Amino acid sequence: MYAKSDIQAWVGIFEGDNPSDSNVGDEWKSFKSFKTWFDNFQVSGWVLNKDLIKPGNTTYNPATCCYVPHYIHELIIYGTPDKGSYPRGVITGESPGKFAAHIKTSSGSRVEGSCDTPEEAHKLWQLKKARAISSAIARYQKEASNDDRVLVALWKFHDKIESDRKNNIETTHYSH
Repeated sequence: MYAKSDIQAWVGIFEGDNPSDSNVGDEWKSFKSFKTWFDNFQVSGWVLNKDLIKPGNTTYNPATCCYVPHYIHELIIYGTPDKGSYPRGVITGESPGKFAAHIKTSSGSRVEGSCDTPEEAHKLWQLKKARAISSAIARYQKEASNDDRVLVALWKFHDKIESDRKNNIETTHYSH
């Protein structure tokens, strides 16, 4: 969630993109308490994230929330796979009977490959996604402000995808 001011951010955690999917921890039900955290951790132009540090988290609270640049936010938006039968990151290719990897990176989305099977395309997605995460980590480390919790979470995300790829396991979700 992007907000220009402390009050916008605080109101935003109560409204959210889908209020039924998230809630606010007791620590932040008071604006004064939220403002103290905001003043210490907010970075202008960055996005408040509630589930990078703890995947699947639905509660806005100081232990699991962090501010991240847009390029990381876009990279980690995991979304849900299409309702089709293909693995995460796989779409039908331009040629009949072919499959491609659809990769969200810090600079947007791109389609790569012309694979014979959905499994090959998923392995390509895993490889490219892990590389994109590595690049984002290197970029984030150069930021004037960064949070070690974000770096740890990104490395765990990277390592999970790499481990799945090397062990021929489909990456269905991210958790650590």
